[in-house]
Amino acid sequence: MAKKLLTDVTIRNTKPTEKELRLNDGSGLYLLVKKNGAKWWRFDYTFNKKRKTLWRFLVSQIQIQHIVQLFRQVIAKLNDIAPLTGHGRYVFPSE
Repeated sequence: MAKKLLTDVTIRNTKPTEKELRLNDGSGLYLLVKKNGAKWWRFDYTFNKKRKTLWRFLVSQIQIQHIVQLFRQVIAKLNDIAPLTGHGRYVFPSE
């Protein structure tokens, strides 16, 4: 996990810039701030050397404490599934 995790205050106070902005929260979870001001939670991982985005939520749809809880559950499930597929393993950015 990232050393400085995102807080509600950081999320609310982040303003859009000319480029899309990524604020990492660790292990593939990040907040994407679009140029139009939309804020999206995203979760990326790598499987068989290909980057995938598992889900996307608008910040207004889910609170940070719920997103972190969901994120931990997703990582646990992916780690449980990986040995069953036999095709490779899931890699998270912090590994």
